[in-house]
Amino acid sequence: AIIAAPVNASGVSDFQDAIAAQWKGDLDEALALYTKALQKGELSHKQLSIGAYNRGIIYLSKQKYNLAISDFDTAIWLRPSYADAFHNRGLAYSRAGRYDRAIKDFDSSIKLKPENSSALNNRGNAYCAKNQFDKALADYNKAIATRPDYGFGFYNRGLAYEGKAIAMESVASGQTSEAKSVKVQVEELWRRARMDYETAATLLPDHPVIKAKLAQTPK
Repeated sequence: AIIAAPVNASGVSDFQDAIAAQWKGDLDEALALYTKALQKGELSHKQLSIGAYNRGIIYLSKQKYNLAISDFDTAIWLRPSYADAFHNRGLAYSRAGRYDRAIKDFDSSIKLKPENSSALNNRGNAYCAKNQFDKALADYNKAIATRPDYGFGFYNRGLAYEGKAIAMESVASGQTSEAKSVKVQVEELWRRARMDYETAATLLPDHPVIKAKLAQTPK
């Protein structure tokens, strides 16, 4: 989310113009203007935090994760209770493959904003990337409980069910009682995955990735 702040000092027109450019989607212009504004030394404490955060959002969208992390560091240093900055820094860490570090930031964001379904979903994604499917499922369950129409929450929970099923399938081979029990669990996981993909497809009917996943998932 882009956050605006009122001008309370002269010489901060670059800051306001940067916000306007970001809202219009002109990210290169916004990036240049935020950089100028942050370097001038005329912004208030609040504006510095918002400027660093908003520039971090742009870097994140451009996949410049180290630069995004640096800006979110600044925003958090200026405002230690900045839940969205923790969330987006976690997202930058996650996209850079630094999942343990990402989870710590998602923890901080969720502690500050317990009902943040996006942070719960993204922490679930980080756990899923680490093959910690039960922890991922717990987060997706909370995200969906908070936001019942969360299509991506259902889709990602389906991925976690599928990942757990695949991880268990090697144990399900054979004729032992344990193997037969695991096979039943695997079948249930696939059933739940399919149900979640169907729900996601209903909530996001035009999403091509969800359509493709649903088409290739056995009934």
